[in-house]
Amino acid sequence: MIQKILFFGLFLVFSICGNAQKQVENIFHETKWAESLDDITELPVGIRETKDGMEYTIIITQATFLPDKTLVNAYARLTVPDSQTPTGKKQLFFGATEIPFSYQGQIVGDMRLSLLGDLMVSSNKNWEFLLRGGKVDTSTGNSENDLTYLTFDCEGLKEISLNGIVRISKDLVVPVEPQTFTPIIDKAIETAVSVKAEHWNNLLLKISLPPFAITKQALNTDKGAFVFQAEDVILDMSDTNNASEMTFPKGYETYLVSDPVSWRGFYMGKLQITLPEEFKKSDKRLSFAAERFILDSYGISGSFSVENLIRNYEGITAGGDNAWRYNLDFLQAEFVASKIKGGSLSGSILLPIQSPENVKNNTEKSGEKGIRFAGAFTDDDYMLKASSLGTIDFDLWKAKAIIEPSSYLEFRVKNKEFFPKVVLDGSMSLREKQEGESLY
Repeated sequence: MIQKILFFGLFLVFSICGNAQKQVENIFHETKWAESLDDITELPVGIRETKDGMEYTIIITQATFLPDKTLVNAYARLTVPDSQTPTGKKQLFFGATEIPFSYQGQIVGDMRLSLLGDLMVSSNKNWEFLLRGGKVDTSTGNSENDLTYLTFDCEGLKEISLNGIVRISKDLVVPVEPQTFTPIIDKAIETAVSVKAEHWNNLLLKISLPPFAITKQALNTDKGAFVFQAEDVILDMSDTNNASEMTFPKGYETYLVSDPVSWRGFYMGKLQITLPEEFKKSDKRLSFAAERFILDSYGISGSFSVENLIRNYEGITAGGDNAWRYNLDFLQAEFVASKIKGGSLSGSILLPIQSPENVKNNTEKSGEKGIRFAGAFTDDDYMLKASSLGTIDFDLWKAKAIIEPSSYLEFRVKNKEFFPKVVLDGSMSLREKQEGESLY
């Protein structure tokens, strides 16, 4: 009989219009308020608590008296930030039945109140947190699958347990196939989150993210996309703290609209970056380690600098058997809000009429190399200039050439392959024919 009485109050909440959150909200509007549990004289009654700027409210709607204790139905309301609502806030409602109280007005053990149904909370327009709530067993009135809940004791709020899915908008970044790094354009990044904390406003969650690419780059059919594989990710939902050792990337200052500690987003302490498809080494993608990138509502920001990614002229351009071969000695870039700023690179490239073997031999003997190049790159293009560290051998004509500074090199990208073009200004000298030797 007691079980049926307790169930009836909760069943009304969940059955009317099938909207538990809305029905509990109505109960809160009708509730009288007390300063403490000792002041409760009639039901429903509520108690408010403010902790770190957040208001946590509990109401008791029904009580059943037993010889040694009292069983009550209780609900809680938690108001959290939500950028996608008109007020900038969203109310979460939690509930439970058969919570035991002693006749001295003390909670017996801890009081756990489960989130009433699944609910979406948005920190900004580009990422959201789907909280997984419990459900009610219609035969008993008890909540089941307590995935997201609040825990209270006699001192007030003790713990928040969050369980759900973080989803990042595909307008910002998209996942990639783990093996091929091919972007999956029509899919959003999702990752499971499960954490316990003392209060909502200081949540720093250690999570994992699948490999991803910047959406704008992934949509480019000619130029490839950088791929990011984060190894150490902190989801910052705190207004008072940032992740340990976190620093904001160079150039990001203009995007900080308030106190840096109130920044919210994903901090990636360590990650692997894979170069776009056009950078190939025997048809293999090239990756390297990087540190301290962030991902927030503006996009991805951070910088890297790496040397000697491609050596011994193992880099290949378009052209199959006639591909040009190159070294990549230096590469750096700054990403600010998913835009490449300050991208630069340098290396050397062999013309098709140069032999890699001869270049290697000449390098070992005299330090001579292929045509040197250096320049910049953006989201759209590569802009390079050519030079020479010394004379260059042209094996076809048994000639030597000196390259002038006015020479230039183009790396055009199409279908995610480099199509090089070089225009050389300078002088060339033909070696005299030796007896019995052909120059052709």
